[in-house]
This record gives sequence, structure tokens and C-alpha cells, in this order.
Amino acid sequence: MKKTARVIITSKCDRKCPGCCNSKLDYTSLAKVIGGITALKDYEEVVITGGEPMLNPDSLLRFIKALKKQNKRQRVYLYTACLSMDDYGKILNQLDGITVTLHA
Repeated sequence: MKKTARVIITSKCDRKCPGCCNSKLDYTSLAKVIGGITALKDYEEVVITGGEPMLNPDSLLRFIKALKKQNKRQRVYLYTACLSMDDYGKILNQLDGITVTLHA
């Protein structure tokens, strides 16, 4: 089984944090078709990142649930700045871990 997949689900972010590695990426060169969500089923863990994944919490939640449905043993982690705290609880309940960046 493959170990870890890092999935950039959006390049959008409102924060403009100093030192952000994603602000320097060329997303047009990174874009590639990976065969949809089923291509992630053989990974032990999936790290969801962006940009800011919490900009669209409903889509994020659907994505996490779809991952969990196709592989119940898979661990799912989120890298976020928590821009949408209203939806944070329902998403946190679906995760195995979270990394929060706090920059002013």
C-alpha cells in the first residue's frame, strides 16, 4: 500500500501568510488528472491542503466522506488556517488529524 498522498484541493487563500510555500507554486504546471478520488484509495493517509481548504467547507466535507467511504482504514489529515470556524466542528469529526497555521 502506498504511504501518503498530498492533495491540493484549491489554490485559493485569503491569508497571504509570510513564508507560504504554495504562494510560489505554478498551479497550471501542477495540474494533472489522477483518475479521480478512486486513485487515492490505496494510500494509507491523505493530507488535504491548498491554498485554504476551508474556503469551501461543504465540498471539503463531501471529499473527506468520500475518501472514508472507499477506504475505512485510510487516515485523513487537514492542513488549514481555519478560515471558516463555523464549519470546523463537523469537519474535525471526520479527520484523523489537523495542522493549523496561525499567521496574522
